[in-house]
Amino acid sequence: MPEDIPLRVVVRRLRRDVDALLAVLIQINNTLQSKVLVGLTLAELRAATITSLQQTRVIVLGDSNGNNGIFKYDAADVNVDNGTDVIIDGSARHWVREQGLI
Repeated sequence: MPEDIPLRVVVRRLRRDVDALLAVLIQINNTLQSKVLVGLTLAELRAATITSLQQTRVIVLGDSNGNNGIFKYDAADVNVDNGTDVIIDGSARHWVREQGLI
């Protein structure tokens, strides 16, 4: 089946490209895991300590009130925990919502 040869070449190239893309995605994921933690709730962020959470950014998943977003540790923040935009964790660290990202 000579007509299948070009298709086989295309499939091999696609597989090679998918493997290369997967390798890049794995590298990005590994890099992000050291800097950003994905998937906490606000309650889990509030309960976190400097030992249990070492990243400086957290992506909070939506809770029953729809509170989700990206929070960044801010050592200079002096606001109180308001339950939505500023969260103070178990180690008294201030996590501030980054506006406009999600």
